[in-house]
Amino acid sequence: MKKGFTVVELLATIIILGIIGTIGVAIFDKVVHNMRIKAYETQKQNLVLSAERWLNDKKGTAEFPSKDELNSNISYNLYLRNLLKEKYIDDDICNQEDRVKIDYYKSYIKISENGKIYNYELNIVNTEEECKWSIHQ
Repeated sequence: MKKGFTVVELLATIIILGIIGTIGVAIFDKVVHNMRIKAYETQKQNLVLSAERWLNDKKGTAEFPSKDELNSNISYNLYLRNLLKEKYIDDDICNQEDRVKIDYYKSYIKISENGKIYNYELNIVNTEEECKWSIHQ
């Protein structure tokens, strides 16, 4: 009686390992994709928080005048390039979902005042440039 595995047994083992590997890669890819979407949503929330900080610093100044009797509702487009220039945001923000950089010159946050409430509407425009990945991204 010979010891060892037959070709059929080895082939079956390789096929089973291949199936397990394929399932593992598919699950890993889905997890990574979901994490990118969550990271992008967090980045968008952080952009709005940066706009809120900017507004608290600039409210009542020439950059963001307070409303007067004639103008009961104020609307202002705060471009991301201004937040970047004044160091409210970093310059490495990336659309994690599409893996492209955000255009700071075309993207803006619309700040509108209605009574004592400020509303923030984020309008993102992407560039064609792909994100450069590093350890901290």
